[in-house]
Amino acid sequence: MKKIYVLLLLCMPFISRSQIFSPDSLKRGLENANNDSLRIQILGEIVDYYAFNQFDSSLYYSATLFNLAQKNHDLYGVCLGSFAMFHAFNCKGEYEKALEADLNLNRAATNLKPVKPWLLSISYYFKGLLYREMLDYPKASFQFREAVRIQDSLKGDEADNCGSYSQMALIYKSLQKPDSAMWNAREGYELATRSEHYRKFLCLSLYVLGNTCVYHNEFDLADHYFRLSIQECITYNNIYFLARNYNSLALLMSKKNKLDSTIYYAKIGLQLSTQHDFGDFILEASTLLKEAYKKQGNTDSTLKYMEILQTEMNKNYGQANAKKFQEYIYNEDLHQQEMSAASQSLKEKTRIYYLLTALAVTILLIFFIYRSGLQKQKANRDIAKAYDELKEAQVQLLHQEKMASLGELTAGIAHEIQNPLNFVNNFSDINTDLIDELTTELLAGNNEEAISIAKDIKANEQKITHHGKRADSIVKGMLQHSRNSTGIKESTDLNALVEQYLLLSYHGLKAKEKNFRAAMRTEYDQSIGNISIISQDISRVLLNLFNNAFYAVSEKEKQLNIGYEPILTVKTKRLEKKVEISVKDNGNGVPQKILDKIFQPFFTTKPTGQGTGLGLSLSYDIVKAHGGEIKVDTKEGEYTEFKVLLPV
Repeated sequence: MKKIYVLLLLCMPFISRSQIFSPDSLKRGLENANNDSLRIQILGEIVDYYAFNQFDSSLYYSATLFNLAQKNHDLYGVCLGSFAMFHAFNCKGEYEKALEADLNLNRAATNLKPVKPWLLSISYYFKGLLYREMLDYPKASFQFREAVRIQDSLKGDEADNCGSYSQMALIYKSLQKPDSAMWNAREGYELATRSEHYRKFLCLSLYVLGNTCVYHNEFDLADHYFRLSIQECITYNNIYFLARNYNSLALLMSKKNKLDSTIYYAKIGLQLSTQHDFGDFILEASTLLKEAYKKQGNTDSTLKYMEILQTEMNKNYGQANAKKFQEYIYNEDLHQQEMSAASQSLKEKTRIYYLLTALAVTILLIFFIYRSGLQKQKANRDIAKAYDELKEAQVQLLHQEKMASLGELTAGIAHEIQNPLNFVNNFSDINTDLIDELTTELLAGNNEEAISIAKDIKANEQKITHHGKRADSIVKGMLQHSRNSTGIKESTDLNALVEQYLLLSYHGLKAKEKNFRAAMRTEYDQSIGNISIISQDISRVLLNLFNNAFYAVSEKEKQLNIGYEPILTVKTKRLEKKVEISVKDNGNGVPQKILDKIFQPFFTTKPTGQGTGLGLSLSYDIVKAHGGEIKVDTKEGEYTEFKVLLPV
């Protein structure tokens, strides 16, 4: 399993001194230190020295630093110790312990006074590394973007984001998005070169850039970046990245079928990895050597490195550690949910108290109103007037909602119908020219050429007929939608209805926002067939859900811009006695505090003038009238999914 490299100690104040003093002199300084504050500083320098070459020593001294800082209530020292422990555990594949170290960092950074937001940024970065290791790319991307957002808000050194962009490049490479991978790799490299403070970590950006070039088959450029990275590793005594770069060079030579060079670099990588117990790198190097000797027909060497490979595979606990990480994440989430539930319970009790108080006040008011006849009559007149005004406002809002839906639908239909009309016009123009050519050939006596042209005219006429029928079906659909609901259920192809209004909603938004693009992923259960529904009513429900979903991803795209792909996933599924329609977007989600209000009439999260708040309310009533139900599942910042369940 490939490791994700941690940009350890991004903001440590001791980096330069650890390069000057040897570990022995630092240890002597630790023994002679006369106060804990000085010991914490020296321990930070020792940890920095061992960070990328001896993980066991790094863990020992980082644990000593962590415990000493806790004892002295030095939250900044706790953060430094957590940095180092996270790095060592992550590179050793002990992800559960790495996550625990990150949580310690997050807690210490949150309580630190004055607050240092860049520490929280690093915590997001560390969680991004772990999620990427678990192949959970959406969560990993979110964590890295949060790290970048916090650093950008501080308006400090842009180089702070070099690691996040480099890691995003590896994610896009895994997702097979070469252009995005190359852009992020170059951005990470350029940021790392802008500041001498981050020169120590330039080897990571060079390594990522080299791997991205390999993915683009730019082998010579990849070779150049790997060798530059090796030079940086030697300069800063970074044995971990040095071994990894030699393995990468060996793999590159293998792709170029240069077996001698493959063996040469893989042996260097294996020697470094064996000396420092870099388990995964031993696996990589021995695999490359086994395959190279196998191609050369060298049986003895092939068997030798197969034995090394097998021995190391038996020691690899990556899967078990990954499972522990997932269990730890689950338990942590469960703990957070329990805390949230307790908080919600307190809120409910407080709400009940206020409701009872309000009820008592209301009873008193009613009593006084009852005692005063004149005041009661006046109140009745005021209430009647307010009720009339409310009914009038409701009628206006309902009209506004219908007109907005009609406008969006009309825009979508206009966009849809333009396509077949363009075909009709184009083929008609072509036939006009072909008829002139046919006349010329007939007059010249070229019968064979005339027959060929006639066949082309016939084929074009068939295409005109086909696209004319397409336009006709769209117009009929529009007329059907414009009719008032009959209230009578009829047999309807549900999948076709969903597909039709998905396209109409999409083109309706594109008609208003020309640059909008979104990926539409559909998965229709063909076993559903026709079901009995009031199609005009259900079509309004679908249109509302699709419009809301496209609006959500459009708004998120405007906020994030780079690295975000709007996606709308639509599925239908046949259950035991119901059919399910799922509409899921990867927008910003719905905040938990307003989740219980979204189906209330006139409640909307859109800016004033862009929504009446009746869409979901009407949809809820329509689905209930069909004997079905509508559910919502959401996670703030990640997604929203509506499920419509209709009885068969």
